[in-house]
Amino acid sequence: ARDAAATLRLFHELYPRLSPNEQYLYEAVERPLIPILADMELRGIRLANSVVFEQLISKCESERLSILSEMQLGGWPCDINKKQQGVDSFPVLSNFLYQTLALPILTKTPTGQPATNKQAIELLAANHPELRVLLEYRKVRDLLNKFLYPLHEYAGQSIHPHIHQVKVYDEGEDSFGGTSVGRLSYSNPNVQQFAKGGGIRDLVIAPPGMSLVAGDWGQLHLRIYAAMCGDETMIGAFERDEDVHDNIRLVLGYPPEARPTIKNGVYGRLYGAAAPKLSITLGLSLNETITFLEDLDKVMPSVRQYAAEVIRDARIKGYSETLLGRRYRHPDMMSPDASARARAERVLVNFTIIGTEAEIAKLAMLEWTQQHPEAPLYIQVHDELVVVCPEGSEDYYIGELKRVMKAVDILQRVPLDATVGWGKTWKEAKA
Repeated sequence: ARDAAATLRLFHELYPRLSPNEQYLYEAVERPLIPILADMELRGIRLANSVVFEQLISKCESERLSILSEMQLGGWPCDINKKQQGVDSFPVLSNFLYQTLALPILTKTPTGQPATNKQAIELLAANHPELRVLLEYRKVRDLLNKFLYPLHEYAGQSIHPHIHQVKVYDEGEDSFGGTSVGRLSYSNPNVQQFAKGGGIRDLVIAPPGMSLVAGDWGQLHLRIYAAMCGDETMIGAFERDEDVHDNIRLVLGYPPEARPTIKNGVYGRLYGAAAPKLSITLGLSLNETITFLEDLDKVMPSVRQYAAEVIRDARIKGYSETLLGRRYRHPDMMSPDASARARAERVLVNFTIIGTEAEIAKLAMLEWTQQHPEAPLYIQVHDELVVVCPEGSEDYYIGELKRVMKAVDILQRVPLDATVGWGKTWKEAKA
């Protein structure tokens, strides 16, 4: 009772401080979503049986040992016959990278130590591709330790992850350092990692007598960016239902096989990725990457202009904002440290896109629940919606989910698109 009373007093104190857009966001989106999320938590998520878990664990363990064997042959501090690996120890790994291999120190921890996190290894791998094996090892290790082993005891049962209404990012994860950006998030366990884990979507199954219908918006970030920066090249392609990356490729005069490079380069430019990091993704030298980005800027000048406008407005107003008015303030926006300030500026721009994506997903969730309470929401992750429906009605709900996802009309000239499928597991429905 005391908590409720204190919360009510805070509400009366804080609500008037919200801007009109923020009040609309609260009244029309966030507050109506609360009972929907409560129902999703109570309903839970059904996990596959022990056989599926054991198959995935066996597959991942074999992959882990294979990677460790390769690393051991390469001189890394590890031994496939030992349970504890040197590469899992910060001091041991740091000594190996920066003393034994004498690699340059490109980033440091908050305490001033040479960094060994994912971002540091990716930067180093731009000129030392042999380091990518460490990233592969960590991916499999974390999959086993954070998901397969802990969840194995719940095989064949339903789990009830906590759903948080606004995503709070940790350092290193999309670089939002602890500030809410509007996305839903899960904990105990983190269901987002099921989506990233590829094969572990097999672990999520439909309840008895039901099927999963899963939809994801096509190129949602790109569509949002096109709408918000007014890029005519992208908007025209979306209006004509053409391939955006192929359009850009043709304008640049690149061959058909260059489309994957174009795609990765476009997203890298949208999110302000530095040339050294982007060169890893593109598989190009640093100079080739810089030249490629310059070519992209000639075709898509409004992308850089939009970023400059967001940063300029943020310096004046103190924040950047999403399409529906959610605001974001970064403590380093006016920092005298150039690198901290550049990072803050990149985050301010990215927030406008990622936050708007979250708003589109939440609006679709509200509309779906209003129209189809008989086929409740099961999972919402990033640009995906998953619902459950009775067996035999899958085709009907495929059409309905696609219609609802496409009908969230807040991007004006830029239409939304969605791919929807069904299955008995999340992986089948996503395929």
